[in-house]
Amino acid sequence: MPGQLANVNLDESWSQMQNMLKAGIIPSSERIKEYLQVCCAKKDIDQEMDKLLACIADILRLQEEQVVSTDLSLKEMLALLESNQPINQIQFDLGKIMIPEKEVLAIAQ
Repeated sequence: MPGQLANVNLDESWSQMQNMLKAGIIPSSERIKEYLQVCCAKKDIDQEMDKLLACIADILRLQEEQVVSTDLSLKEMLALLESNQPINQIQFDLGKIMIPEKEVLAIAQ
């Protein structure tokens, strides 16, 4: 796990994403991917699966309300979560999901 991901507090990160959703702000695919990566590295994916699926469902609802297209990477993460693959395969496949550059830049600002 990359150094900066090792320091991610799952509870704090989850709370921030939930607050964003409550405020009508769509968390970035990069943020969701990082959360998933930390869950996989900490072997917590089973406990977090339902929360993450609900979060992605909320994101999809917000995108529909705001008439915003859904990023391919978010769709790929949703498919990955629903695949029932072992955690090591999820980690591997997650590493292949690419986040569009425009979205990564938006996070950095």
